[in-house]
Amino acid sequence: MSSLNTQKISTPLFETSRTVIYPFTLDDLNDLKALHQHPDVYITTVTGFSSDERVQAELKEYADEYNHLGISQLKVMTKDENPQFVGRVGLQLMAIDPTQLPSYELRFAIMPTHWGKGFATELALATLDFAFNVLNLDRITMGHAESNVKSQTIATKLKFKSIGIYQHPKGSTPRYELLKADYLAHKEMAQ
Repeated sequence: MSSLNTQKISTPLFETSRTVIYPFTLDDLNDLKALHQHPDVYITTVTGFSSDERVQAELKEYADEYNHLGISQLKVMTKDENPQFVGRVGLQLMAIDPTQLPSYELRFAIMPTHWGKGFATELALATLDFAFNVLNLDRITMGHAESNVKSQTIATKLKFKSIGIYQHPKGSTPRYELLKADYLAHKEMAQ
């Protein structure tokens, strides 16, 4: 039996000025398929196209991770009268480099209808606030497909520092990290 919550979550885990962020449920399969199978989206990701079976497995993975760790990839909806699916954002425990300990990685994917409107940055900032202030994590990593310039821009804007390039069978992934102390210091200077 799946540990995936099959009921609608009425209380968001956190929110931004324009969105609410919830744990995924089984009811979200079609939204996640639309995101992970959209040709403009999957070419920007390291993992690429996801088959129906793979999306189903990813949804279960997100829910299992959330149930065990209290965080994972999360569903993003607009706060509109008729909420729209924006995409996913969250932290996933990743072991990218076998020479390093696993770390929580900031990950996000946005539906193209919401590109160029600041949603990715807004969601990344809210997730970092949640990670550092609620979960009390000390370090967050981030990576992106080498061709994904927009994600590189977000990493730079959020003051992530380069920690190298990870080589894998599908190519190269630039890697970054952000320490809690650096994030809080930068946030204090910006206020």
